[in-house]
Amino acid sequence: FTWATSTQMPAPFPLGSETVLPLEFETIAEVLPSSYAKHFVGKWHLGMAANISLALGRGYESFLGGNGGQIDYYRGTANSNRFYPGQPRSPRAVGPTLGAALDFFDGLEPFTQIDAPGDYAPDYMVTRAVDVIENLDCTESLFLSYNDYMLHTPIQAPLDPDYLSRCSHIDAQ
Repeated sequence: FTWATSTQMPAPFPLGSETVLPLEFETIAEVLPSSYAKHFVGKWHLGMAANISLALGRGYESFLGGNGGQIDYYRGTANSNRFYPGQPRSPRAVGPTLGAALDFFDGLEPFTQIDAPGDYAPDYMVTRAVDVIENLDCTESLFLSYNDYMLHTPIQAPLDPDYLSRCSHIDAQ
């Protein structure tokens, strides 16, 4: 897709770039009828140069997630040591991620609730998806786009000992 839309780069829509899904390419949320409730949870990764290029600018009425390709599940930061102007710095970015940009949002606002040891971004995403479904007005149809980060790196299990024991046979090196 990125080659067909001339948005190819070493990584499509990298964090901090001006590259976005061109506005002439409509999202499904933009073409669905207004009778649908349209919500987005997870990895947007279609550009972030301006609010119009974010999920809320592309037809969705709510958004919880990140705009780049991957995040640290415990901090909600972009998996990068670079800080991008205009993005808030994570209050939990320490050590090697000192300059890491927060890339986890509730709508357009930074989602700063990932602030205690053991907090886990995917848990917040699942909770939001369930809340959207449970609070749906039964007169509306629902389009919920849930795009999990857990399909690729970083591989970060919840800090729950039960999860960690299931993976104890894996060599993390």
